[in-house]
Amino acid sequence: MTAKFDTLDYAQQLEAAGVPPDQAKVHAKALLGVVGNCLDLPASVNSFKREIKNELDNFESRITHEFNDFKIHITHELDDFKLAITYQIAESTARQELRIAKVEYELKVHRWILGTLVAFQIAILTKLYFP
Repeated sequence: MTAKFDTLDYAQQLEAAGVPPDQAKVHAKALLGVVGNCLDLPASVNSFKREIKNELDNFESRITHEFNDFKIHITHELDDFKLAITYQIAESTARQELRIAKVEYELKVHRWILGTLVAFQIAILTKLYFP
């Protein structure tokens, strides 16, 4: 709600109180300058509100954009980390499987050697006790 300041009415009141007409007009104009700024205050407040709202909207937009960028960056970092971990697990598993295969092969060789030694022992014992 804006109020109007009537300079003519004010000047007439000053003249009725005995102020010369020229001085009354100058007083009315000067007071209009002071009061006009005060009466225009609601428009200034509304303008300020709009500016603040625009700033907040811009800030929210920037924060949302930066958050989305951060989310994308973190997602890529996590994907890279998962890929690196998966690769390391696969590499470690392959090394372990190779070691297991090597140990199994050595066990087979040892079984053959042991089997051969047992067969020789049986042959020697048979010769000794059954000539």
